[in-house]
Amino acid sequence: MGFTVIRELIVNSKHFNFIRKNLPLRKQINPVQNHLLFLNLGGGEIFVIMLFVLLFFGSKGIPQVARGLGKGMREFKDAMNGIEREIQQEANKVKDEVKKIEEDTNA
Repeated sequence: MGFTVIRELIVNSKHFNFIRKNLPLRKQINPVQNHLLFLNLGGGEIFVIMLFVLLFFGSKGIPQVARGLGKGMREFKDAMNGIEREIQQEANKVKDEVKKIEEDTNA
């Protein structure tokens, strides 16, 4: 039996149609749950990732990579803080202008 035949048997079965009709197309997951699902790694997966990193970068290259990642994350965080600060300053300017206009129209 080929894969396409098995797939057709499953797709055309009444159980598959029941499940497809009664389950929502997309389950709503809040961002916290989505983040936790991303980090749901078992011991085997972590071991394979660490082995790959060790083989790819070598034992002497791992600290350099970690340092570079740390610096990159710090620069990204600083840039985000700068953008947030600029947005807040502009919002405060707009609020001050609105208050000034309200005071001028009320006086």
